[in-house]
Amino acid sequence: MTKTTARAAVPSSHRTLRVGTRGSPLARAHAARIARRLQERCGRAAVLVTMATPGDGSTAPIERLGTTGVFTSTLREALLRGDVDLVVHSCKDLPTAPVPGLQIAAFPAREDPRDALI
Repeated sequence: MTKTTARAAVPSSHRTLRVGTRGSPLARAHAARIARRLQERCGRAAVLVTMATPGDGSTAPIERLGTTGVFTSTLREALLRGDVDLVVHSCKDLPTAPVPGLQIAAFPAREDPRDALI
């Protein structure tokens, strides 16, 4: 998800990109990969901003949590407030309804699906 409005206080070419992510090892690994690619392609520094979501603190099955966005709401709110510039998140956890002011801006190339440890 990315915010559809931009701030102009500091020229965007000089600002460090703040990449929002959940704190799980998998989420941090995915976000770090995207941050590295952004740095390589844009020449701008990128830092991870790790956040805990309501879903992270629960051991209950997801169907019992009874709310949409338990893994995304905190990230979405940080993006809307301007605390982060973009969010990297697994598409499988995104709510299906669009969020006013936000858009899905990119999907990274998929890794080899045969890459698995059994």
